[in-house]
Amino acid sequence: MDTKCSKTDKDKDGWVCGDSGNTNLNIEGGAKNIHIESHVDKSTIVLINTTSDAIATSTDPRLKTCCKVIDNNNNKLCDVFKQKLQHFYRNLTLPKVAWLKDGKDLSIVEHFIQLRMKESQKSITVEQIFKSKKRKKPLRILIEGQPGFGKTTLATKLTYDWAVDKKYINFQFVFFIPLRELQKRSINNVIKQIANRCNSEDVVQIITNHEKNMLLIFDGLDEIPREERKEILKILYRQMYEDATVMVFCRTDSFDLSNDERVELFGLQNMGHSFQCKQISILGVTSDEKKRDFLEKFIENSTVDQIIERLSSQWALFDSPLLLMLLVVILQEGENVEDFLTKTEFYKKLFNSIFKQFYIKRGHNINTDFDLFCLNSPHNVQETMREFGSLAAQKIFKNNLKFDSSELTKEIYELGFLISHKEVTFVKSKTHYEALHLSIIEFASAFSFWMNLKLNKPTTIEDDLKLIVNHFFETKGTSRILPFIAGLMEDQLDHLLSCMDSFSAWLSLNFYLSANLLSECLPMNISKSENLISFIPSHVDCSYCSSDDLKLKELLVYGSECGKLEKITINEQTDLQIFSNEITACFQMAISFHFTVLGNVHLFSNPIPFEGELNELLHFATSTNCKSCSLRLSTPLVIAQFRKLMIGEKLLSKIKYNYLEIIIRNLEKVEKETIINLMEENQVQYLYLRPEKNIMFDMSDFSRAAAQSNYLASISLYHVTIDLYDLTNGGTKKYTYLSLHQCTVTCRKSLPVLLKNCCHHLQIERIENMEAIIEMEPSTLLCFDGTIDNLMYKYPKWTGFNSVTSLSLSCYRGLNSAYSFINLQTLYIPLVAEIDQNELAKSIHNLQIVNLIFDNLLLKPLNLFKYMIKLWAENNNSRLKTIVLQQRPCNRHKSGVFDLIEGVARNHWDKVYFLNCDFNFRDFVQSLWCSHVQVTHANFHSICSQLDVPAQSLSNYYYYDVNFDPKIFSVSKKCHQNKQEV
Repeated sequence: MDTKCSKTDKDKDGWVCGDSGNTNLNIEGGAKNIHIESHVDKSTIVLINTTSDAIATSTDPRLKTCCKVIDNNNNKLCDVFKQKLQHFYRNLTLPKVAWLKDGKDLSIVEHFIQLRMKESQKSITVEQIFKSKKRKKPLRILIEGQPGFGKTTLATKLTYDWAVDKKYINFQFVFFIPLRELQKRSINNVIKQIANRCNSEDVVQIITNHEKNMLLIFDGLDEIPREERKEILKILYRQMYEDATVMVFCRTDSFDLSNDERVELFGLQNMGHSFQCKQISILGVTSDEKKRDFLEKFIENSTVDQIIERLSSQWALFDSPLLLMLLVVILQEGENVEDFLTKTEFYKKLFNSIFKQFYIKRGHNINTDFDLFCLNSPHNVQETMREFGSLAAQKIFKNNLKFDSSELTKEIYELGFLISHKEVTFVKSKTHYEALHLSIIEFASAFSFWMNLKLNKPTTIEDDLKLIVNHFFETKGTSRILPFIAGLMEDQLDHLLSCMDSFSAWLSLNFYLSANLLSECLPMNISKSENLISFIPSHVDCSYCSSDDLKLKELLVYGSECGKLEKITINEQTDLQIFSNEITACFQMAISFHFTVLGNVHLFSNPIPFEGELNELLHFATSTNCKSCSLRLSTPLVIAQFRKLMIGEKLLSKIKYNYLEIIIRNLEKVEKETIINLMEENQVQYLYLRPEKNIMFDMSDFSRAAAQSNYLASISLYHVTIDLYDLTNGGTKKYTYLSLHQCTVTCRKSLPVLLKNCCHHLQIERIENMEAIIEMEPSTLLCFDGTIDNLMYKYPKWTGFNSVTSLSLSCYRGLNSAYSFINLQTLYIPLVAEIDQNELAKSIHNLQIVNLIFDNLLLKPLNLFKYMIKLWAENNNSRLKTIVLQQRPCNRHKSGVFDLIEGVARNHWDKVYFLNCDFNFRDFVQSLWCSHVQVTHANFHSICSQLDVPAQSLSNYYYYDVNFDPKIFSVSKKCHQNKQEV
């Protein structure tokens, strides 16, 4: 690695943190020359493409120990290398931006940003970053921050502080590696290049011996393509450099593992996503005092007071160190700073200010009213910026942020949007450019697309929009290109949304992505939008939202007023101030309660801890006016306490339990009374009752209480003796769902006519005395294949063979049993390893059903749908219209998604629903069938109703989570103009 190091002329304070872009700032006409540093000197750390051998990862016994080798000055080899490496990092210089005057390099001595621990939400100092956690040294540290909040700055400061022997960063060696500059080089190669630059040839031996006392700082995890980060992931997950400390910087919430990466790292093991021992958030410059200190470095105190007062309503915008730094550029042009309602408005003024400075300093005439964003008065610089924005977008999408030297990039560099770098190799030197900051070229990219849209250039809009939306999804909404475009559209927001309508399903599945999309839009433009409704889901989980999230609040109001938003899930951590009076959606409780003293109590939907007593939990449910709750009671002590609370506090009788699970031991009096009382008070809609052991219980009292309850609609029973006459009150009580597992079923009075319709969905498993079961005529039957064989053999005239229209097989031994049901419309099939997929395709083709539900349990590729496409192409006389495919979390293989989509495009079937499938946006838009089909968001419970199946049959994955709405895509032919599944 080769660099050009320069020393500072004067050494004064002036370190200011800003992310991904250092600059020297000189304000003309002021009393002070101010230098602002906010980025690493690229010429110092640029990685040169040279060939070198990989560094050894295990100790070679033939190597000498570096700690024993003494040089001519009696120094250890490793100590000499450390001194050279520290000298290397002490002399980092910062690149100069063209639109700022010559200044001076400053040492890195001051730091403004605040930090917060992810787990505890407590603020910490820079010096506490490496503090042990539970007496264990954190070996993997993730530091996240929004664009412009100082990630690169902090990474640089840590490196510099080590170089000057600050005590808090006590490592033998530190290597700072900007990941976006790897350019497919290995980490080992880079370390060796750094060592070569320090004139050290023994880095292999040194690093091997001191791995436990080495720090690797990786900056920009979100800035490298997935296909180039294999080695980085191995290091993060301790498959390489296991004993080294690794710190990685990344945009907030932008890191996740793909299924392919997970398989590559862990095989088929269901490992978690997280690699970090400690996670830290960069909050930016949240302190007003620190903002003032910074501004006073180059603006008169009285002026600072005026600025703070004028920007009071938008002051939080300048938590970003980058925007705080660039604010000065706008101020020196005398621009009005009172209308910075969004970052879009800020960058519009910034770009205009830079262009005006550029022309004035070069003696060119420019209208004082010049506005880059006014297309009614064309200017040649608009076309220049449009061309550069298009080039910048290509670079961003490819995660290659180096710009080769050309007439265009030289002009943009002179304007001040790029910084120059010089790479020196053994053969030649080469100049390239990089952005002052990623957000600046993101805004330039947005400007280019906005200009094309305004000038109506349809040949490029559709393809460009696919790339922009895909990048937005792949960065989990952290890319600012799409939000900047939405902000630039102003009152023509609907024009953009209409162009994006085919992508609305992906956004409606994640309400927070929709909020990010509109984060740069003014409230008035959101409220009057007519096309935004397609981007709003029917159910929103607000468990983690806060009242500070103004854009989310605006969308909640919009969704409620347009009637699309029906249900909002909250928990005990939800900031209820986010909900205004305009929101009329139904609120639903979603809480997880961990009872640490008396046993284990859980309220289902989200695994969020609620530490406290059971009475606190129940009172919270009443105080939030929730419509329904889900509760699990698992020990006699907890059940007894619950019973006592129900008797003693009438307020708690208002709670409706749409799901109540009770794990019983001996069905003691208190347990039985608790259950019966809740049913008598009509507080339970779905009761799940399961003994802890295989002991048969008499349930006469329970059955009669259940039959009298008007609210109880669904029951799951295990290992009990149950009388159908009592349970149905002689056939007058109708159940939506009745599930009997290893139960003894009797019927003390034979009433075949009344019992026929006593339940709609029936699930049975290993039932004794099937005589009582055949009295019923369910519409849906869920059971094992063997149960159907038994029914066919012993009761061939069972009327259920005529009444059942939906059949769910708990295991698969072929489809012969399905032919017994002459009116069968819907069939559920679990896909397991024993299945011959080709033979199954033939059986499905011969079976004249309308709806198919597949539960993919395979741990190998699924080829079934390829066989089906081939059969349907030869003979398409099937009645099949709808296919549902659900994929379990353990399945890491390709699930046949695009085979099913091809079947829709070829008119083999009409519609496909995907539940939790790996349905990647990029793969979809690049597929052959993208232009032939439309994708919408579908509602889980509506699908259950449409197919006439209970939610429990679709997937055991949702069995104990009745409040949860899984994310579902619906795919149909484009000629079907249904815009949204309801």
